Amino acid sequence: MRKPTFPLQGLRKAALGLGIVLSSGFALGCGARNDKVVESAPSHQNAYRDERPVYRQGQDRVDAEIGAWGGVLTLANGARLEIPRGALEATTALSFRIAEASKIFAHRDHDGPVGPSLLIEPAMKVSGGKPIALSIPFELPSGKEGKPEFSIATEFRKDEQRMSSLGTTQTRWEFGPAELRGERLFALYEEVQGLRHQFLMSK
Repeated sequence: MRKPTFPLQGLRKAALGLGIVLSSGFALGCGARNDKVVESAPSHQNAYRDERPVYRQGQDRVDAEIGAWGGVLTLANGARLEIPRGALEATTALSFRIAEASKIFAHRDHDGPVGPSLLIEPAMKVSGGKPIALSIPFELPSGKEGKPEFSIATEFRKDEQRMSSLGTTQTRWEFGPAELRGERLFALYEEVQGLRHQFLMSK
């Protein structure tokens, strides 16, 4: 009895066709994966762009949105507001600007204003024990005797009942420490009231 035979040429063509189909499928699969990588790349770049400190400069005013990575806002006169990384839990729209000077510092006996009155908005509390630093450039006056003392005056709103009854915003000032570091005066805040700040030097 004759053994059954198979056409070798037909088998070779079938195998060749199967190989082409498999190769094409593999190539298409790789292409699909590559397309996904290309599409996701911009989102990673945007995330990286958002996760960095913010640096802004302005003449008499500067505004910026600052998040968990912190940032630095600087005015043309050298006044600077530094928000360390981790001080803010959520992105906050900050405004830092020169404000109208208060008249209460014009006739004080033991100290006087140094530099401009500065306003920081909005009111906020820092987290993680990382205070916000407010500073201005400063040089000791020539010929001044003794070592001067420095402080920072911070404006607070009075109670809501008085504000509503008088129809105007009533404020008060509280005084805290300031420190001379090199050629800059610094004051540290764990809570900002959203009002004015004024550096003072003893007379």
